[in-house]
Amino acid sequence: TMTVEVVWVLLLVTALNRYDFVTENIGDYETVAECHFASTQMFLEDMPMNKEAVCMRVEEYKLAEKD
Repeated sequence: TMTVEVVWVLLLVTALNRYDFVTENIGDYETVAECHFASTQMFLEDMPMNKEAVCMRVEEYKLAEKD
């Protein structure tokens, strides 16, 4: 059987130009609050130009382990 796990992923998005972007996974969190807290701890008022931190909810499908 399959199970679904939802995690909050903190992404760093970098604009190479207005059409092209690169993403980097910074970390996974159980709640949106934890994700936003981590973002402010890392980037508070110190976000470089052309970069943004984004918290995104992500579904992950996993095979359930058999007993």
